[in-house]
Amino acid sequence: MAENYTYGKDIAEDAFQRAGIQDDTVTDKMKRFVNRAYFDILMQAPWTFALKHPPGIINTLAPVDDSITISEGSASGTITTNSATTDFSGRKIWQKTQQIPYRILTHSGTTITLDATWKEDDASSDDAEIFQDEYDLASDCLRPWSFRGRNSQLPIDFKGPINMHGQYDTETYGSEIIDCSLIQHDRVRFKPWLKEATTIEYLYCEEQDPLDFSGAGAGDTPVIPSWNRAVIADRALLYQLYDWLDKEPAHAARIQSLTNQINEQIAEMKAFYNVEADHFGA
Repeated sequence: MAENYTYGKDIAEDAFQRAGIQDDTVTDKMKRFVNRAYFDILMQAPWTFALKHPPGIINTLAPVDDSITISEGSASGTITTNSATTDFSGRKIWQKTQQIPYRILTHSGTTITLDATWKEDDASSDDAEIFQDEYDLASDCLRPWSFRGRNSQLPIDFKGPINMHGQYDTETYGSEIIDCSLIQHDRVRFKPWLKEATTIEYLYCEEQDPLDFSGAGAGDTPVIPSWNRAVIADRALLYQLYDWLDKEPAHAARIQSLTNQINEQIAEMKAFYNVEADHFGA
C-alpha cells in the first residue's frame, strides 16, 4: 500500500490495493474514480491551495437608453442602436413606463428578436432601457465562493438559483448589488442591477486538469497538499465499493465506516485551512 501520495499514480494504486482487486494493473475505472474524488474534494470548500490568484473580476455594464418600436404579440421589433455600433444580443430591454423585461435573443442592424412575444401595448419609438444583469465567470472557474463589490467594498449575498429567481417579481435596479446566483455552472446573475458600471471581485477554486497517472511531473500532482491526499484515495475506494454494492451487499458496513472517516478528514481539513462552505442556496 502506498505510504507517500506524491502522485495520482500512488493514490490510484493505494485505493486499488485496498479494494482487494486481484490484478497487477490499476483499472481505468479506478483512475476515473480517483479523478472524480479529486474534483469532488476540490469543490467541498474554498481551499486556500485551490483558490485562483488574483481573484476573478467582472466588469458590469451600465444600462443604455434607447427606444423601441414593436407591436403587441410580436417578438420582433426595432431599436435605435445599430448592431454595428453595439451588439445587444443577450442583454435585456424594457419599456421605461412598463418595466417588464424581455431578453434580446438577436440584434441585427436595428432589428431585435425577443425571447417572448410583446405583451404590452404597441410601442412606437417609446423610451426604453437596455441592461445586462448576467455575466460569464472565468473559463477556469471550477466553483465560485464569494463575491464583493470593489467600488462599495460590500459583500454580495450568494444565493441559490431558485431562491434568487423567486425573490424578485421583476427586474430591479438600485444603488448597490445585493445578491447574486449561479444560473449556469459558468454564469451568474446579479440583483439589483446598477445604473452605472461597477467592478465585482470574486473568489473561486481554479479548475484543474485530470490527473494523468504517469507517476511524474505536474500532470500527475494534485494541488491538494501531500499530507491531505489520503482522502482522495479513501473517496476513490468509496466509489469502487458503491460500484460493487448491488452484487456485494456485505460492502455496506465498510461503506458506512469509510464515509464517516472521509467526513472526519474533510472536517479536519476545513478547520486546518479555516474555511467555511456556507454559500450556495442561502
